[in-house]
Amino acid sequence: MKAGKSGFTLVEIMITVVIIGLLASLAIPHFQKARLNASFARFMNDVRVFASAVEQLYLETGVKPTDTGTGTIQDELAEYVRAGFFTRDSPIGGRWDVEADDSGIGLGVGVDGYTISRDELLELDKRFDDGDLKTGRLVEIVAGRRYYWVIEH
Repeated sequence: MKAGKSGFTLVEIMITVVIIGLLASLAIPHFQKARLNASFARFMNDVRVFASAVEQLYLETGVKPTDTGTGTIQDELAEYVRAGFFTRDSPIGGRWDVEADDSGIGLGVGVDGYTISRDELLELDKRFDDGDLKTGRLVEIVAGRRYYWVIEH
């Protein structure tokens, strides 16, 4: 009995690699889209939670929260927001911020220094607002940098 060689030929291995590459090229864009959609949903959830805390403080005290700077909040507002929430990065990049009587906003919450692309920001705005970065509840107040949920004009 003759011992035969067993194993895969170079052609079979190359075909397998090509098939895996094609499958990966189809799956990666879907994965990236799903990841972006999850970031958008988390961002909007966080914005609503944060805006609700700001509104609650304003309703209970009659005093607007102050703009203490990006990534920091006044002590009174800290009682309404989960510890660490405000100091972590947002799902779209950048740091959380309260805007009060500045940049054309009476009161708003949002992100300073977002890192998503302009096209992604427009997609986010279309999905959750009016699709215009200058109008609606979600407004870009500094192009390429600051994006806010307007509570009061």
